[in-house]
Amino acid sequence: MANPSIRPSRTHYVWTCIALFLLTGALSFFAFPVVSKMVRSYSWPAVDVVVTDHAVRHYRKRGNMFDYEGHVQFRYMLDTKQYVSSRLNVSPGYYSALSEDEAWIFLRTKYPTGSQKKAYVDPHNPSYAILEKGISDSLFFLLLVMILLMPLGALLGLIVGTRSSVFKA
Repeated sequence: MANPSIRPSRTHYVWTCIALFLLTGALSFFAFPVVSKMVRSYSWPAVDVVVTDHAVRHYRKRGNMFDYEGHVQFRYMLDTKQYVSSRLNVSPGYYSALSEDEAWIFLRTKYPTGSQKKAYVDPHNPSYAILEKGISDSLFFLLLVMILLMPLGALLGLIVGTRSSVFKA
């Protein structure tokens, strides 16, 4: 059981607020361009594509296990010009899985080779197309964490700044 007479110093709380503020700011700085592109992708025009290839690669080792990512290659025509893309979504990564079998099952089920699908093309860069528009689950989670950290940092700052008697023994 913690000793109730020992309390963190006021400086500790100030540094915690500053750290939360800086962390949230850094996450916002790096996430904003990706989130902005994800939101804009909702308005991108759809084109018909043909899935031409799959690949599964391991990209990170965790202990004795690898994480795998699936890649889908597809081609499409736009204004008499043919393009090839391999992006599932706007996120920097691709579909990731904990096992190679899981990644192959996902790719073969959702994007079989030779199948026709819809892709969404960036109107300002027609060579950039994605199969899944919108905000990915992983980035949504990151945004949720940022949204929760901002008020927490502000609340701690208010408590430290205006109610310093809370920390007196």
